[in-house]
Amino acid sequence: MGFIRSPAPHTPVHYSTSCLLLHSTLSRRRRRRRRSAVVGPMDGDNLLRRSQPAGPLDDGNLLAEILLRLPPQPSSLPRASLVCHRWRHLVSDNGFLRRFRLHHRRNPPLLGCFSERRLELSFMPMLEAPNRIPAGRFSLQLDDIRPAPAAQGGGLVMPDKGFSVLGCRHGLVLISIPSWNQVLIWDPVTGDQHRIALPLGFDAKKTYITGAVLRSAAGDVHHFQVVVVCNDIQHTRVVACVYSSETDEWGMGICGGHGGAEHLHNA
Repeated sequence: MGFIRSPAPHTPVHYSTSCLLLHSTLSRRRRRRRRSAVVGPMDGDNLLRRSQPAGPLDDGNLLAEILLRLPPQPSSLPRASLVCHRWRHLVSDNGFLRRFRLHHRRNPPLLGCFSERRLELSFMPMLEAPNRIPAGRFSLQLDDIRPAPAAQGGGLVMPDKGFSVLGCRHGLVLISIPSWNQVLIWDPVTGDQHRIALPLGFDAKKTYITGAVLRSAAGDVHHFQVVVVCNDIQHTRVVACVYSSETDEWGMGICGGHGGAEHLHNA
C-alpha cells in the first residue's frame, strides 16, 4: 500500500508566488491594451488635428493672395464675404481693396456705357446676372446735380442748358455744365460730386471744350486729375490746362497755335 507524499511545505509558497507574478504581469498588459484601445471621440479629433498640417486656407497671407486673384466682377468680393466672418473681414479691409484694384487695374470689367440726353445721363448695363448693374443705379438726372450758389442775390440756380459728358475713366465721369462754366466730376458708385470752375480763358458757353478725368495714382480713390482743352473764339489757338484735387488748383495753362506753344500764367 503506497502513500502519496504531500509536497514539501515550501512548495505551495513558490507556486503561489509564481502565479501572483504572472497574474500581475497579465493584468498590467490588459490595462495597457484597454487604455490604448478605448479612446474618446474628442481625444481622437485632437490627435487628428495635431497630426495634420495646417491647410492653405488657414494661412491668412496665403488666403489673401488667393482672394486677390478672384475675377474683378462686381459679385466676386460680396459672394466671398458670405463664406464666413474671417473672409468678410479680409475682403472688406481697405488695404486688401487697394491691392485688389492694383492687381486688376489693367483688365477692369466693362460694366456698361452712358447714353447722354439733354436733361438725363442714362446708364446701359452690359453684364449678365449676377454682375449686372441696374440701369437706375448709375443714372444721373439734371435734378440730381447739386445746385450752385447764384452769383448775385443769393439763392440757388440750376443749369438751364443741360450738360454734356466729356469722358469716363477710372470709375469717374467728367461732365461739362456750360451754363455754370464748370465741370462736374461724378463717382457713380459712391455718388460723390465735385464741381470745379473752369480756369481763366475757358468759356464753355462760347467755345468747344473737351477733357478727361483720371486717378492721380494707381489704387488712389481719393484724388484725381482733370485735363481740359478748348479753342479760342477765333479758332486760332488751343488752350490746355490740368487740375489736381490734391492742391485744388489749376496748373499753368499751355497754349498752342500757329506761333507755337506758350504758357498762360493767368490760367
